[in-house]
Amino acid sequence: MNKAKMIKIIKEDLGSTVSSACYYVHGNIPKRKFSKAKIAYVPDVLSYEDAIGLTDETIFRTGKKGFLFTFQGFYYTGCPKICPYSTPLALNSSFYHMPELNRMLARLNEASMEEAPSNWFHTLFKSLFNRSENKKSVSPASSHSSFKEQELEWNSKIEKLEVFRSCISELNSSIGLLGLSYKNHDASYEELVNSAVMLTGLLSGDALFVANYSTADLDADFAQQCTKYAETIAKAEDLLNSICPQQVQPIHIQRSIKRYRSSILRVADHSHRSEEENVEIIFAATNRLRTILNEILDTLDSMVDYCYEQMEHSGRFFADK
Repeated sequence: MNKAKMIKIIKEDLGSTVSSACYYVHGNIPKRKFSKAKIAYVPDVLSYEDAIGLTDETIFRTGKKGFLFTFQGFYYTGCPKICPYSTPLALNSSFYHMPELNRMLARLNEASMEEAPSNWFHTLFKSLFNRSENKKSVSPASSHSSFKEQELEWNSKIEKLEVFRSCISELNSSIGLLGLSYKNHDASYEELVNSAVMLTGLLSGDALFVANYSTADLDADFAQQCTKYAETIAKAEDLLNSICPQQVQPIHIQRSIKRYRSSILRVADHSHRSEEENVEIIFAATNRLRTILNEILDTLDSMVDYCYEQMEHSGRFFADK
């Protein structure tokens, strides 16, 4: 089973399958909605970590009706058991685009039968966390307390990684919507430039840049938002590069953000280029930045998976004692 690929498919495709339902992808599924879905239409024992996608069809967004996608298969309202991804659907529902939904299920089915590719991420995280653990032999008398301590430590690591992931995922989604609204004629050229400038401010922590080059009305707490995102991204870069072995090219988030800022500055300073040329500059800069952020998200996903694996392994180790 290629879990990383399944998560990627959900992130890429789930949004195109829904018409009027809300949807959430791995890393951003509200735990309260997950719990409501489990109670309402999931008959099996299922942990939050197994959920990779969720849709909500309810008017008041309670999460009690919809789909829940997992690594093992999917559940949906009205079906009394888990469905394998090899099962095509023929629902008459205004909440979904059925051709797109079935195409996504087919892709998930293929990924569920694939072996996860070996990559440097997994080895990387083993070396990081094994170094920090300073492994010692544990006597049977101290097994219970030692496992509890390790469990708390692993959960702390997971929580920290999830915070980074949530912030960067939110930024990545905003970047993806930047050009989409313009291409669909839902936004004017001025709105596109304003969005790119505001995004630059968030990424770089430079609210003054936005004030100078944007005509949009800013929220009172926008400067605080800029600081928050910039600090989080800086921490994520420090964390990722602190674990990179010498043979792996480091990820330079800050450098990419500076390049993006330079590109947007060329557009925002009212140069004599045409609107079409400026739009191309924005899209090219945005695509380069998204490539970096997607790499970071994949890395963080792998790190979280490794933490859960090691916590499970620790539990088995102490149980054998």
